[in-house]
Amino acid sequence: MRGVWQDDITGDENTLNSNVLIYVRDNLPIIKETKHSRLSAKCEFCEQRHSAREAMCDLEINGVDANSAEGSNKVKLETILDHMKFERRLIFAVVIKGDLSPRFQDLKT
Repeated sequence: MRGVWQDDITGDENTLNSNVLIYVRDNLPIIKETKHSRLSAKCEFCEQRHSAREAMCDLEINGVDANSAEGSNKVKLETILDHMKFERRLIFAVVIKGDLSPRFQDLKT
């Protein structure tokens, strides 16, 4: 995550990764299940169907949450793309927590 910032920042990787969260915007295709019903496809990341009100999905690959300490080291962009079943634009939501320590305050800009 460190490489996305314009200026070099100080601090350890665990602190940085615990204050930046990544989610996937739900834009799954609508598929036909039966003669009279249409549903959204099952999400590749959480293995559930999203309702129209669920805009974001937790990013989980092979049981590893991308927002966990383990996931921040294992889940890479290539892994995410390889895990996708439906061809579509992949839209991420990046959340920077408001409780960042003073040494990470420059991340808010």
